[in-house]
Amino acid sequence: MKEKSIIFQSQDLDGEVIEEQNVTVLTDRYNEASIYVNGKHLNNAQAMTVRVALNCFCMDLNNDGLGDDKHGKKMTELYLARIGEIMKCMLHKNGGKGD
Repeated sequence: MKEKSIIFQSQDLDGEVIEEQNVTVLTDRYNEASIYVNGKHLNNAQAMTVRVALNCFCMDLNNDGLGDDKHGKKMTELYLARIGEIMKCMLHKNGGKGD
């Protein structure tokens, strides 16, 4: 299994980068994050589905947001920040620990 360094960016609604993280990922395509839902460990296909869904939600938020009012903009900002944290844990070789 090989390691690869990538840059993960979080952006605001105007496309400005608000956070940038250098993350080391494992390039073995079958090595998905270990995810538990209500105590059940998801298999690789299920974990991949969660990762892809999270990425799609992130893209949707970056493209459309949750509204132009103050509340919608703040919720979009907070969701994108949490998605960035989750993706770092999912992609980082040690779950995002020790950074």
